[in-house]
Amino acid sequence: MKVSYEVNFNDLNKNNNNACYVRLNLANSQELPDFVNLKNLNLVPILFCSSHENLINIYKKALHYLCEHNYKNIVIAIDNDGALQQALSPRYNKKVLEERLLILEQILATTPIDLISVILTVEELIPAGLDPFDGIAIAKKLEFLGVKKIFATCGTKDFLLLSERKKTCKKITGPDLEICEPKIACALWLQEHTDLIIGLKLSSMDSVYDNYVINICNKLNIKELIL
Repeated sequence: MKVSYEVNFNDLNKNNNNACYVRLNLANSQELPDFVNLKNLNLVPILFCSSHENLINIYKKALHYLCEHNYKNIVIAIDNDGALQQALSPRYNKKVLEERLLILEQILATTPIDLISVILTVEELIPAGLDPFDGIAIAKKLEFLGVKKIFATCGTKDFLLLSERKKTCKKITGPDLEICEPKIACALWLQEHTDLIIGLKLSSMDSVYDNYVINICNKLNIKELIL
């Protein structure tokens, strides 16, 4: 299993040796061109947006810009309470799920889909938020559109006690294998219900926790872990 690391663009210089994925906030109009100006195609952009204004066009323009500059691996972030996560969440968008999913079609319509992977909040762990059924439906929609790889995650900043806790009730998945991390459980749901390549996205906490997660991911055939 591959273990990768994410940094925010502003922290990139301090963590260059570890960074593989770089989170860019498209609401800051300068972050994307500044990132491209680094001319380092080994760094993978994660496209995140904190603003709802012109969300579809912002993503489409960013994807087109990166394709023009020969990036072959681009990640779309549907996590971290960003505008795209909220557009798909019933807490913020009262349309039925099928209508909410149309935003994914619009964003991905003109981009070579083989370049795209997605970090997906499978459930928000909060009442009336995205639940596993929603998360699986979103993943299946992305699969239908041609996405091949999803990094599973979960939670919302609106309920950090659930979002950041290390363990929940045990989920038995086989002999001598107990899963206590909710984000790993989300990855298992996507493995069970899709044919996608499934990775995992979570925050590094300490060496004991990180090693526990790496060990479980290896046993579960999770292809990549982003810390």
